[in-house]
Amino acid sequence: MQLVNKRYRLKKNEFDTETSLQNENVLEAAAEENKKLFCKNCKNHITNIDAAISIDGAHTHTFKNPADYEYTISCYQTAVGCLVSGEPTNEYTWFKHYQWQLAFCNACGDQLGWLFSNEQQFYALIVDRLIDQY
Repeated sequence: MQLVNKRYRLKKNEFDTETSLQNENVLEAAAEENKKLFCKNCKNHITNIDAAISIDGAHTHTFKNPADYEYTISCYQTAVGCLVSGEPTNEYTWFKHYQWQLAFCNACGDQLGWLFSNEQQFYALIVDRLIDQY
């Protein structure tokens, strides 16, 4: 009879451990959803991690502009801390069928990336100009 109880306890402990891990994963996911990204220069809130999206099969891309400057950008559905400037253009666009405009921090004015638009829009934000904590 005791052997059965020990087995039961072992299985119960395994279940409890599994449940605890699942709860931790849920909490980590919730924290990730609320995680914010800030302007590296002035610490202004720019966007949230849960606004991250995939464009052309990836969230992060590396491109060069015509002046040979290389940018690693990540794509976001929204960027509440950005101010968009300029007329939309498709000249030298990195994303086929999308026009782009410059996106600046609405607090300090640093360029943080671009707004790409067609029927839909997304922000392509320069990875090394954002921080996740300060």
